[in-house]
Amino acid sequence: CVIDSDLSHPPEIIPLLVERMEKEGVDLVIGSRFIEHSGIENWPKKRLLATNFATLIVRPLTRVRDPMAGFFILRRSVIQNAKLVPRGYKILLEILVKGKYNKAIELPIVFKDRIRGSSKLNLKIYLEFAVQLSGLYFYKIKKFLRAEK
Repeated sequence: CVIDSDLSHPPEIIPLLVERMEKEGVDLVIGSRFIEHSGIENWPKKRLLATNFATLIVRPLTRVRDPMAGFFILRRSVIQNAKLVPRGYKILLEILVKGKYNKAIELPIVFKDRIRGSSKLNLKIYLEFAVQLSGLYFYKIKKFLRAEK
């Protein structure tokens, strides 16, 4: 299970993530901010805009509505032999593109802005995301071309 330590994700949802994984036999369950009955509280417009833009540009890589989420649970087999090269802070996106899973589901959560501490987002993180994104697109294109042969 991956969850932010600043309590912006609701830890009381963890048992529900586990329950849904077991009950539905899925490999990956995501606490999603962008599905029905979910939401984001107290986010600055700048941060919401950046997240929406990032989500839009990764849309061709995955069908998941919140691929930038930082709250999820997965079976070990999903990443067991995957060659992950996470940069920055978006490990879920890397897992969604390179992991081995049959199905991922999203559960609604209400994401709350941190009470203490500060965001680690800065120019370096944005650049690392751009590098990660280009690598993931390259990976997906290579995988598609191999499948076409």
